[in-house]
Amino acid sequence: MNMRGKTRILVGCIAASAVWLVVSCLVPGCTSKSRVEESVVKLIIHKEFDGEEPLDCKGTGTIVHTTKDRQGFILTNRHVVERLYTGDNITVQWKDGRSMQAQLYTFDDHLDLAAFLTLGALPLEAGQLYFAEPSEISEAVRGAATVRVYGFPANIHTLALHNGEIHSRSGNTINFKLAGDITLDEGESGSPLLNAKDRIVGVFFGNEQDIHRAIHADIVRTVVEGWGIGLNPPPRHGPWCIATGMVSFGAALTAGYGAGDSFQSAREASDRKKESRTYEESQKWDRQLKKKLVYGSLYTVGAIAAAIVGYQFVTYGEPPESGAPASTSSLNIGGESENWQIGLKTGGCF
Repeated sequence: MNMRGKTRILVGCIAASAVWLVVSCLVPGCTSKSRVEESVVKLIIHKEFDGEEPLDCKGTGTIVHTTKDRQGFILTNRHVVERLYTGDNITVQWKDGRSMQAQLYTFDDHLDLAAFLTLGALPLEAGQLYFAEPSEISEAVRGAATVRVYGFPANIHTLALHNGEIHSRSGNTINFKLAGDITLDEGESGSPLLNAKDRIVGVFFGNEQDIHRAIHADIVRTVVEGWGIGLNPPPRHGPWCIATGMVSFGAALTAGYGAGDSFQSAREASDRKKESRTYEESQKWDRQLKKKLVYGSLYTVGAIAAAIVGYQFVTYGEPPESGAPASTSSLNIGGESENWQIGLKTGGCF
């Protein structure tokens, strides 16, 4: 193999590896665990009131939608921020200590749900979680499926993971038990209840002894969409990752081969220009040099553009159509039980 061929292979492999690394880190579903952990945040609430005790507590929130400006909608329980109102700010913190401010977007006292919108773009690593399809939730409830809960206990400065199993359904709530009869700690209100595909099947809001209760995801989705927050459908993780990886690798390899060939040819043209004995020959190789450099640059720019367009499409997809705000007056997360808030404290904290 000549030097040109070796250069093409080397440049192609480097370009392909770089693009694949970016895609695997950014496209939702390719790194499932890390994407989940970057989608669950701690909510730190502190507000002073005239003549009243200050509000100082913590909760857990889930990023359920990311706008094209990289702002994030964060879902949690209303009782976590009971004394806050639209426009009030809180601190959002990730497991590694990064933090930013978010503003209360809207809330529903009856259904114990609230949404925040971050004041600025989310960190590049931050992702979002998707709601499970109704059929997936029904299947999980009928089959006593295994579930996972991610949350931030109030007295622990890290993200906790709990494994459990769905116990039953009561009205519009899902009852579940955690392995080892663990009880979710203070600060974990608003934690997402996830199925095996890391999709939301419920939002934890309280417990009665060792039975934990979560608002059914279908109810949550209806409320969130009624607030005007568009929800993208879950991506098809496996096929998307494989397809994106193959396209990115192929595009980068092609670009690398082309760039390697162009730059190698440009180098040869430069050498020949130096060896030229006449003005015409020098001009000829000068034009050849510029031509090869332009081709190499276009190959590289094309590969970068393809990666960016692919990332935007896979991440955001087509926005759902906005419908009229859904009415939530007939929804009751308590089902048959009137005492659905057993285990919850008043005053805005779990």
